[in-house]
Amino acid sequence: MLIAAGVLTVAALVAGVATFTADNHTPAAAAPTQTASDTATSPSASASSEAEPDDPGTLAMQILNRGTAALLKGDEAGWLAIVDPSKPKLRAYYRDLYTSLRGLGVTQLQYRRLIPKPVGWEDASWDEDFYLTYCFSMSSCPPFKYLNPGGPGAPMITQGLTIRKLAGRDYRITKVAKAKQASEGWQSTPWQVDRLVLAKGKRVTVAASRGNAGRLRQVLAAAEQAATRADHYAKLIGNPQSRYRVYLATDRQWRTWYGGPHGRWAIGYTTFPQGVLSEIVLRTSEAGRGRDLENLIQHEMAHAVTLGGLDLGAQSIVNPDMWLQEGIAEYIAYAPRPATATTRLPEVRQTLRSTRRPTSVALGELDNDASLRQSSVFYGLSHFAVDCIAQKYGETKLLDFIDLTLGQNMGYDKASEQVFGTPFRPVDRACIAWMQQQV
Repeated sequence: MLIAAGVLTVAALVAGVATFTADNHTPAAAAPTQTASDTATSPSASASSEAEPDDPGTLAMQILNRGTAALLKGDEAGWLAIVDPSKPKLRAYYRDLYTSLRGLGVTQLQYRRLIPKPVGWEDASWDEDFYLTYCFSMSSCPPFKYLNPGGPGAPMITQGLTIRKLAGRDYRITKVAKAKQASEGWQSTPWQVDRLVLAKGKRVTVAASRGNAGRLRQVLAAAEQAATRADHYAKLIGNPQSRYRVYLATDRQWRTWYGGPHGRWAIGYTTFPQGVLSEIVLRTSEAGRGRDLENLIQHEMAHAVTLGGLDLGAQSIVNPDMWLQEGIAEYIAYAPRPATATTRLPEVRQTLRSTRRPTSVALGELDNDASLRQSSVFYGLSHFAVDCIAQKYGETKLLDFIDLTLGQNMGYDKASEQVFGTPFRPVDRACIAWMQQQV
């Protein structure tokens, strides 16, 4: 997560988040898109190859997933066929979902039920929570798992759907509401709640609502440049990214997308739905332009590279590795420039020359209510600490240390002994002295 001059990582129970503060796997080939008609074709017409269900709930699931299969093939009409044709606003919402999901590179999409609701053939309609699982730009996707039992499951959203019988055994969605199941794991995604406009580059897709559409091309250019550096480190770390996705949030959307970031100082964050995807969100009004914008995006991409695919669940309680997560993200954002190039240098210098200078580089976690200056000091010191390790031991050993501590949850001492040949405390003391020399 980046703050106004810094970066913060906050991880949630199911969807981890990495944030930034401001300065004071190969996708499947997409079939040609077909134009949908407002005249719906019965989705049950293609049911001949499926077993006849024993209950309407199972039949409704079959119908819904014929729609998801249609979307994956680029068949807009087949996707819209799951929606009641007498509901134009609902059809418009599902048309927007089609455009967003296709544009974001969806490679898996499937409706699931956790505890099927008992319904009979005589029921004209019923309300039920459905889980829509998805993956972007991935050749394979984890299976459906409720709250990640036994490891990562497919990312998902929940929809409270009203299913109505139109005639015979033809069931359609007639209403979408907030799901009764309320869990952090299903916070609203941008494409779920807002109509998006997208711009695509070689490595990055940028998405925004119409209110931010004017900055799409500018942000895409900065993001493509940032992706070049992020890809370099992704290769070194061994965590290649199939594609980067950046969402531009208005101030209102910033407070709601993915539940909103932690930390009042944040202007960007990276969230990790189910530990499978890495999604970057920027607060457009605070994101800056030019080098500042590129630096912000590169910082968030660094989180995708260093934290993507990791189990960050426990960090919803406490995150003692935040200094290291944010330090490596700042290091990658500025590389090959040294830590002294940071815009936070004045705050870092003042802190290191004061009587309250830190005695360890392991700063722990930044408080959500920290001031802008406190967050800038935290990010700046974390950047210097990581840069020190790179200067003293080389970048390869720095990345090995990052892998052991963040990737394999190895303690600092054990990781330090394995990589640097010494417990962490001597490294820590040497870097405190080095940091003071730099300022």
